Amino acid sequence: MNAKSSADQSISPKTNNPAQLNGQNVDALRRQGGGIVLYDGVCGLCNRFIKAVMDRDPRGIFRFASLQSKVAHSILTEAGKDVSSLKTIYLVEGYGTDNMRLLSKSRAALKIISQLHGPIRFLSFLSILPTGLLNLGYDFVAASRYRLFGKLDACPLPDPEHVKRFLDD
Repeated sequence: MNAKSSADQSISPKTNNPAQLNGQNVDALRRQGGGIVLYDGVCGLCNRFIKAVMDRDPRGIFRFASLQSKVAHSILTEAGKDVSSLKTIYLVEGYGTDNMRLLSKSRAALKIISQLHGPIRFLSFLSILPTGLLNLGYDFVAASRYRLFGKLDACPLPDPEHVKRFLDD
């Protein structure tokens, strides 16, 4: 019951099938089938979520870029999203294809979780709930995330074994 909503947006790529995304082969990203996760790089909760995703994604199907990066700015501008807002996690599926799609907030988080290994996948059962209700909870957490989980001075550098999964500039 993954109802299409404003959190599920198709994007027509303005570039003509880009071959590289910040030095990474886009065809390889497409074949792996995961997507690009755009997240607030200075949010303590967001960074913990990204670490949990990396720990439970042994196939390495997800790539990451902070919302503060040029990569995220480019993708979000193309999608007509507010690039200054750091309150939303996004999942870009099918980057550079005619089927490129942008999921946001709860739908992005649940889609990511559904692709992971381990007990965390159990949380994807929440997908049966209406997007509006899910996003109400998402927005509540997003509004207090800095206070509860801290705000970093800068985006942390990834561990050496994960550095290739980050598209930040």
